[in-house]
Amino acid sequence: MTTSDPGFSAEDRALLRDAVARFVARHGNRPRGRNAADDQALWREMAELGLAGLLVDADAGGTGGSDEELALVMELFGHGLIAEPFLGTTLLGASLIAALGDAGQRARWLPALAAGELRTALAHFEAASGQSRDPAGTRASADGDGVVLHGDKSVVFDAPVAGLLLVSACEAGGRSLFAVPAQAAGLTLRPWAAVDGRSAADLVLDGVHLPGPSRLGPPGGAAQAIEHALDRATLAVCSDALGSMQALLAQTREHLRTRRQFGQPLARQQVLQHRVVDMHIAVEESRALLAAARASLATAGPAGDESHAPERQAAVSAAKYKLGQGARFVGEQAVQLHGAMGMTDELAVSHHFKRLLMAEAMYGDADFQLARFRAAGGGVPG
Repeated sequence: MTTSDPGFSAEDRALLRDAVARFVARHGNRPRGRNAADDQALWREMAELGLAGLLVDADAGGTGGSDEELALVMELFGHGLIAEPFLGTTLLGASLIAALGDAGQRARWLPALAAGELRTALAHFEAASGQSRDPAGTRASADGDGVVLHGDKSVVFDAPVAGLLLVSACEAGGRSLFAVPAQAAGLTLRPWAAVDGRSAADLVLDGVHLPGPSRLGPPGGAAQAIEHALDRATLAVCSDALGSMQALLAQTREHLRTRRQFGQPLARQQVLQHRVVDMHIAVEESRALLAAARASLATAGPAGDESHAPERQAAVSAAKYKLGQGARFVGEQAVQLHGAMGMTDELAVSHHFKRLLMAEAMYGDADFQLARFRAAGGGVPG
């Protein structure tokens, strides 16, 4: 499935929205720390709804959706604080296997992914390279018919629950991508939880031996597909953040309407009304920027077509940069307008704020996105 595929009809998209909204109503806004068995049960339910294989073609057992459907799901997940590992499999795993895998690899992994039997995570970034999308520390060297991987990977979202890790490494003067079983000898995972409850891990690859069929695509030929997939993931995180911003706006309005001071609702105070209006403007600006970036990504062609890469990169980075600013503003305003209770765990406001802080950092913070925007030919995002 590529960003240029048509995805769902309007009727099917409405049905998807209703199904995901019901799922979020059942499982959203719950305390973190769900146990492993509960997590697996929830993933099976998501697979039954077609979410695990949302971007997998129907002939491989998937739902056959597009990034429009993914954005819809992510926005609802952000609104309901769904914290289950999702992007590592549904977007990154599915798109990279489809784009780089041969017929045998696609047949082996895509149906299992769509059925909820396999979860994946992309291991690409490295601590020594910061936020660079071209890390050079992990290397693949020939070993008979296979390869051996040496190096470290950091901030690998969804890794603790993944059965298959997609690990990038330098090879043949370029970037290769390898499918590494989570239990592979020589692989060490160091799990941790992000501030908003998402699962992640750092990896150590100390002589991980892989057979030849473990490479996805030709030696050194994965860089463009990885970059394209990360741009799609960046916009998906922006959609999640937009949903969280909308939830904060609604909760703040309700708080000001029901909270009384000196016998009057807080909503009667003009200065607070102005702050809520500013929050609303930030949400709507973010929505428009995100829609424009998705349109740019859709017209940029599939992962192998890099003729429009600079335009795509500029649009994605501009949206991420501006949405990050809007997200931080809305989060801070919501916390302040709720007073001291805004930072307590009992209120969803604090969890949304943490989620927005994490979204701002994922796949490149404001400084990274601004530099990338300028490198792609832009100036300063308006």
